Amino acid sequence: MPRSIPALLLALGLSACVVAPVGPGPRRAPVLVAPLLTVTALRVDPYGPYGYDIVMPYTVNVGATVNVTRVCYRWPGGDPFCTSPAHLRPGRAVRARATHRHRRPQELTGWVEYESGGRKHRSNEVRMLVPPR
Repeated sequence: MPRSIPALLLALGLSACVVAPVGPGPRRAPVLVAPLLTVTALRVDPYGPYGYDIVMPYTVNVGATVNVTRVCYRWPGGDPFCTSPAHLRPGRAVRARATHRHRRPQELTGWVEYESGGRKHRSNEVRMLVPPR
């Protein structure tokens, strides 16, 4: 029996080493940064037989300098489409043109891509139910 006690202590000691956590300490929570540009709405105006003017008003944080580089949208089941923005009111709204034919109302998703401080950013997404044409 005396030999089993050191063996038991050795086994317990080794198992404690195996169970001990390895690696860096607790992880830090990511720092949340407010977006510099926020799209506030999505407006879709028909033009021509199957065309749409997509208008996205936006706000920019006070003191932030942004350059809107692309206006993007996606119809259900389709790939995203991005184009150069047409500025309706610089610093306030952008416009893109789209062509789409559908028989039922469909949800259109839109967002803008912009640069600030040499880095590329993507705005929040906005959605709108577009009536059939």
